[in-house]
Amino acid sequence: MVRILVFLAAASAIIPNALAKTECVPATEFEPRTCLIHLPQIRSVTITENARRSPLATDADSTCKDFVVTARTVRRFLTGAREISQQDALHAVDWSPCSAAGEVSFKDGKRGTWSVTQYRSGNLVIEGEPGVSLYCPTCHFKPFR
Repeated sequence: MVRILVFLAAASAIIPNALAKTECVPATEFEPRTCLIHLPQIRSVTITENARRSPLATDADSTCKDFVVTARTVRRFLTGAREISQQDALHAVDWSPCSAAGEVSFKDGKRGTWSVTQYRSGNLVIEGEPGVSLYCPTCHFKPFR
């Protein structure tokens, strides 16, 4: 009986770590390492900036007029997005001169701010929690590239 209890205690300590590792997908040559995020159910999405061109954009021909998001596309992005490290956000994901930003409210009462870029990356900050860098490997729909 004691052996069974010791085994169960040891197994319960190992199993959560094993499950946590399966929630991340390793990096590939073309994609950063991504980890599943568990967001509360979204109540509403508000867009405060759309088709914004970065002041750091140096190409005079680059325009962001085609990067116009809707509340629906932001919901799809947030639902499909996965967390990436800050380092990968800066070094492994393509930089885009085009972005959009806004606010999100969740059905559990929490609120947050979001931003997304044309190349399927973004950020999410939920009140009272640290911000996360996001990448959406499945967001192959307009206006994302």
